[in-house]
Parts: sequence; structure tokens; C-alpha cells
Amino acid sequence: MSKITRIMEKVVKIDGSLGEG
Repeated sequence: MSKITRIMEKVVKIDGSLGEG
């Protein structure tokens, strides 16, 4: 569960970065 949450957080961060960029 912890690994999945970490992956999701990374994806969200990347998605946010792309949206802002």
C-alpha cells in the first residue's frame, strides 16, 4: 500500500509540474 501511495504521489507531482509548465 505504501509503495502504491508513493507512486501515486510521484505521478501527481509530475502531472502538476506538466500542467504548470
